Amino acid sequence: MNIVRQKNNWSLFENVFNSHLIYCYRVVRDYPDKVYFHLKIFANHNTEDIYYKIRGEYNKSRPSIKQAARFIYLNKTSYNGIFRVNKAGFYNVPFGRKEKPTFHLLIHLEL
Repeated sequence: MNIVRQKNNWSLFENVFNSHLIYCYRVVRDYPDKVYFHLKIFANHNTEDIYYKIRGEYNKSRPSIKQAARFIYLNKTSYNGIFRVNKAGFYNVPFGRKEKPTFHLLIHLEL
């Protein structure tokens, strides 16, 4: 999809991204300790295989606390930290080959 040439699609893309980001923000705001718990588990088991497993779960799952943690994990470990979905609406960014992602302390998640 060429976002520059198709302004209508840009609006669609922007809405899809914003819905994921806004949901994640709300969950972190309301449940920082639970999000942090999942992030630490993901970070301690960071491999390419685990990344693709979490990405697959992200694409199949409904909004939840764990889904918000997946969003953050995928953003921190994906190629260049980008967020991209295909036409079917699935997150499809490849693994970024980062050794071990760092997640700030729980206090940094608390707003």
